[in-house]
Amino acid sequence: MYQELYAHDGWKALICCALMSRVSSFDTKDRCIRGFFKLCPTPSHVANVNVEELSYVVNSLGFQYERVRAISDITRAWLTRGDFTIDSIDESKGGNK
Repeated sequence: MYQELYAHDGWKALICCALMSRVSSFDTKDRCIRGFFKLCPTPSHVANVNVEELSYVVNSLGFQYERVRAISDITRAWLTRGDFTIDSIDESKGGNK
């Protein structure tokens, strides 16, 4: 659901994937994803937020330090590597796996 909601914004879609993995509660995902994007609405904002703030926002998801590292890695790659393509086409119709 979130990947589709943010399909127009590749960075946000990737961040959603990192935050939602290994979490089953919709309410927890929703609260943490909304909290994260309130704190960091763009990739540039991630650089200006300290690790403790990020950890606090994603704490309920578990694995908060791994998630903060994933957020940092995704954002660094997003800002330095150029174009990313997110494929929202179903695998059965030739989309990415």
